[in-house]
Amino acid sequence: MSCEACTIANCKDCDADKAKCAVGKCKDGFYNTADTACLACTAAKNCAKCTAIDKCTVCPTGRKLDATDNCILIANCKTYVAAKEGKCETCHYGY
Repeated sequence: MSCEACTIANCKDCDADKAKCAVGKCKDGFYNTADTACLACTAAKNCAKCTAIDKCTVCPTGRKLDATDNCILIANCKTYVAAKEGKCETCHYGY
């Protein structure tokens, strides 16, 4: 058995033949295409994880999904948890 590096750009873990990125294994900010490459979540603004170019599923800390699947900043919010009914969990210092 030989050990070969994954050669797919922006992929954390390739499939067995190393020619495709394993499904769900693209780096944050990227998504799997039909041919299992990894492309950037460019249409979804400020997105941490997406399932398509314009379909954000996870926002970075301090942002929340809006109705158009973009991550918007929550004023004066440091950490936001969607499971807590869209409320800020930790405010920036002074708020």
